[in-house]
Amino acid sequence: MLDCYLLVENLLYADYMTKTLDLQGKYHFSVDDVFEEMLRISDCGGVLFDSPVFAFFKEMHDLYGAHIYLYLFYEKDIDGKIRSLKDIRSFKEELSSIDWIHYAPHAQSFEIIPFNQTIADFENVCENIYQEIERISGKKIFASIIRLHFYSEMYEMAEYFLSKNVTALYTTDKPVGAYRLPEECRKLLVSKGVTFFNGIHFLRTQFRVENFTGERLLDQEIRENFLKSLHDFGCITLYSHEYELHRSEVRNVARRCFRILNEIQLKSVIQ
Repeated sequence: MLDCYLLVENLLYADYMTKTLDLQGKYHFSVDDVFEEMLRISDCGGVLFDSPVFAFFKEMHDLYGAHIYLYLFYEKDIDGKIRSLKDIRSFKEELSSIDWIHYAPHAQSFEIIPFNQTIADFENVCENIYQEIERISGKKIFASIIRLHFYSEMYEMAEYFLSKNVTALYTTDKPVGAYRLPEECRKLLVSKGVTFFNGIHFLRTQFRVENFTGERLLDQEIRENFLKSLHDFGCITLYSHEYELHRSEVRNVARRCFRILNEIQLKSVIQ
């Protein structure tokens, strides 16, 4: 595989890379920070899909065949007490027939950002999260494209992530494209939405559901945004946060997004 800077002038680069990643003509929907919702369900002895957030995920799968990609902190301060994934009960019975929810690491906690940790420390965090995902779900339902906390571009861990069948890491949706990658790679992310560095792919985050909510976009405006990204990048990347999806207005905008994606005949990434 050529380094990113050798392909800056290749006009077919995005088409090639999205086909390589099996993203061409598809969308990828992911949610950051789902730790607290799973802990709440576990603590109250609730049913996973009775939760408004997880019920929404199931609704989108049932209607449109969506696959949902969820990223987890290992621990979080809840009411002055540190709680971890170890405190979440197993949901293996509820997830036994589910093949459309995929989990992956996000960070140790909100306060501890991956790019501020040593590689050894963050690899240990990821390993702990993967072990707990398998315990909680009863199987290895890992995501192959992941967004680390604060869009951390942990290219130093390419070999580790590849061993977990991770094909790409998300970068920021901001105009800079990326923060730690070489300038040539940042240019590719901005212009083509994807790049390759140090043995692993990087994919630009495109749309955040709650931004559509705040901007009060009409369906036609959302559709135009999607069609432009599809033209420029070959695929759509859409994401949200667990705490935002507790708001009914955000879930309703997300429903509109999924309906529009279906209307323009895009299928969910299945990885």
